[in-house]
Formats: sequence, C-alpha cells, structure tokens
Amino acid sequence: MDSFEREQFFNLSSQIADLAKRADLTNQRLAVIESNYATRADVLESRNSLVMWIIGLGLFTQLAPYALKHLFG
Repeated sequence: MDSFEREQFFNLSSQIADLAKRADLTNQRLAVIESNYATRADVLESRNSLVMWIIGLGLFTQLAPYALKHLFG
C-alpha cells in the first residue's frame, strides 16, 4: 500500500467514525422526539375530555336562562 492508498484508507476510516457518531446522535434525538409524542390513548383521553366540556357548556348555556328566570323572575 502506498502513501496515497493509506491516506484514502485513513480518510475513509475517519468518515466512517464520523458517520457512526452522527448515527448515535440521530438515535438520541429520535428517542427524545418519540418520548415527547402523544400516544393514541393520550389523544383519545383529551378528545373525550373536550367533548364532555363542550356538552356541559352547551347544556349550561341552554339551561342557565331558565334557571335564572325561575329563581329571580
């Protein structure tokens, strides 16, 4: 192996090492992103909670005038 081939080999080795470091960093970042995502169960729980709030608010706004009328009127 002459000096040019050795230089190419060492360049290739350093590039492979750099790619391995980048892959590790990418895996770490992906793990953080995945841990912050909402699961399907989280989304369904939030949706059900919002639906109950909307239904409750709708009932309150419909029944409040009648209740106030009967109490004060």
